[in-house]
Amino acid sequence: MRTTIRVAGAMLALTTMSLLSACGVLPSPGDLLNPPPIETVDPEGELKVGDCLDDVMGAVADSSQLVTCATRHHADLVGLVEWSNMDALIAESDEEGAWKKLSNARVTYTEVLDFDHWGERACGQSFREVIGWTDIEAGGKSAEELDLLPGGAYELRAALAPREAFVVGDHRIRCLVRWYDPIAYTSGQQLSDLLDPAFPNRARDCYQVDDDYNLFAVECSQPHTDQSMLMFSALALGEDFIRDPDTYDAETLSGSDSLCDAMIRTVYGDWNEDLYYAWSGWFVGGDWDTAESGAVDEGLYPFGCFLSTWDGTTARSDLMSMS
Repeated sequence: MRTTIRVAGAMLALTTMSLLSACGVLPSPGDLLNPPPIETVDPEGELKVGDCLDDVMGAVADSSQLVTCATRHHADLVGLVEWSNMDALIAESDEEGAWKKLSNARVTYTEVLDFDHWGERACGQSFREVIGWTDIEAGGKSAEELDLLPGGAYELRAALAPREAFVVGDHRIRCLVRWYDPIAYTSGQQLSDLLDPAFPNRARDCYQVDDDYNLFAVECSQPHTDQSMLMFSALALGEDFIRDPDTYDAETLSGSDSLCDAMIRTVYGDWNEDLYYAWSGWFVGGDWDTAESGAVDEGLYPFGCFLSTWDGTTARSDLMSMS
């Protein structure tokens, strides 16, 4: 059983993960061999929850990136939210200065770190609202307290309005689910259908383990031993749990394994225990880099919940739609 495997990557960037014992970063699935053309929509339209966007690579999202959801797209808009500290940040300089500070991913201003932590949580809540996960409880904690998210080949991104719109008052944060490989919805399909068996397979996150217990990303339609099911913050296990991950052992991780088992059952239902078991692993980077000195206020300590086949046997099924 893989109860002590460490998974590298970020909480919101599952397809970049690799085991620390691996030689390099895992590959992500490639682009579609024959992608359909991108069909744009009215660039003058107002952004709204449920919109699909393409070419969302930086810290900005606007209506010029709108496309129809039936054609391949890189992002779904799940929320338009307000940051309570925005006015204070603007007061320190002006709108131009605030926009430059927040849009520069290379800086480490305290305000930017605060914005990043807030953005991940706020956009996570927006995502849960879209897929109907706000009332979920597991281990005596709510989905919001757990920072609970579905596993998958995506990241959450808190994007700004373009500079020109921001400086004249559009301070809304665009919460995006950004897919690592573009997906396209069938007629009538939308992000709230995430657990539907017909949901685009490329949104899932599956892995094959080798004899040295290294995980390699594979398409979920191909034989695989493991599938990412959920993500959550290790703070759900208590601040005392937050420390140098290298000190964790199987006994320590038994608590996170048990929580993952309970959460997967709550969200997806039971599974065939003769075929699969649940395990947990942490993602290297982010706030884990400071874990040696204990938990950081407002920090995020990403853990993942996986289902794995016993004895390295393989499956082709999508476990996220097993309910």
